[in-house]
Amino acid sequence: MEESRVGKGTTGGTGVTEIRRELENVNFPATKNDIVTKVGTREIKLGNRNMSLKDVINRVPKDRFESRDDLLREIQNNVPEFRSGQTGGGGVGGGVGGGRS
Repeated sequence: MEESRVGKGTTGGTGVTEIRRELENVNFPATKNDIVTKVGTREIKLGNRNMSLKDVINRVPKDRFESRDDLLREIQNNVPEFRSGQTGGGGVGGGVGGGRS
């Protein structure tokens, strides 16, 4: 059984770094079910609240993701807590969202 982890690598309240770290061992392309199975019930901090990564991913309507950045874009566009937890400029870190892929 997966252990729950909260606040791993949090800087400035943004969940991007945490989500990227939790997805390091996920091979893309991947389905929502593949990702949820891999990350288990791990928690991340979004804004001022903790949410399980499973709950965050399940709030995204898309079922298949071509890359980690694809998933992060979908989370950014569909999970209000993620947007409100961002600090600084737009995009999902590392230049994601600034151009077409």
